Amino acid sequence: MRVAIYLTVLVVFMSSCGNESKKNHGKRADVNQKEDLVRSIDSLESIHAVKGAKDPYTVSKLISAYSEYRNKFRKDEEAGDYFLKAGDLAMSVGDWDKAVEVFDNFYNDYTEHPYSDDALFQLGFVFDFQLNDKSKAKQVYEHYFEHYGDSIHIDEVRARLKDLNLTEEELIEKFRKQNNLD
Repeated sequence: MRVAIYLTVLVVFMSSCGNESKKNHGKRADVNQKEDLVRSIDSLESIHAVKGAKDPYTVSKLISAYSEYRNKFRKDEEAGDYFLKAGDLAMSVGDWDKAVEVFDNFYNDYTEHPYSDDALFQLGFVFDFQLNDKSKAKQVYEHYFEHYGDSIHIDEVRARLKDLNLTEEELIEKFRKQNNLD
């Protein structure tokens, strides 16, 4: 009987040690994966700094790396920063669908991030000026107005909400009057 109890205790102890070992191995693998991804991002950022938007391959890889970091390490402090960079980079190369996807997801996933208002503003900007979807731009701007009434972009948002329904000719006329160009 003692042998059975001893063997049971030994088996339980061995299996719990194995679980700890697996947990520690998993944590090390995550750390290694994160470090590898950060090195890759740093390398791609260095290449992008030299080549800029002229190298669509590097831009695409960098956007993917930023997005991958966000997807794998969503709760990490840098995840939101990297993801926001992906949106800015998508805008810089005119990938408007990707910019919309990133800014929308950023705003929804990182509502407490210091730049969540910027992401929402950029989303409205893309709908407004790049995709010419005034209806979606209006929704985004109104949401911005409701939630970020004291933000640095609020005057621009207020102006865009007033001007969204104006035709191109009406906007030109308004600009001319404001700047005494008649």
